[in-house]
Amino acid sequence: VGRTGYIYQYDYVFRRSSRKPTRFCLVLNSPSQNSVGSTLFSWDDTKGNRHEESQLIVIMNDKNKAAALDARKAIQEYEAKVILWSEREKAENIDILSA
Repeated sequence: VGRTGYIYQYDYVFRRSSRKPTRFCLVLNSPSQNSVGSTLFSWDDTKGNRHEESQLIVIMNDKNKAAALDARKAIQEYEAKVILWSEREKAENIDILSA
């Protein structure tokens, strides 16, 4: 629940471990200005109700390369991690999701 009183759902939540903070994960099948804006608004709105070190991870369909690149830039401005679907098996991305 955010400051606005809206209830948000994340696709996955990875619990905090000794090495990593709690990670909230959303999957964007069709990244667009609207879906990215909604994602970032919900993240900012819930800031007061989660641990300060929590991270947002967005897994994004990058079939439309131009849209995915724009969305990635916007999401990274909020210090969130972006995993492109075409790069999901890279070691660095697997590490982001692992405990």
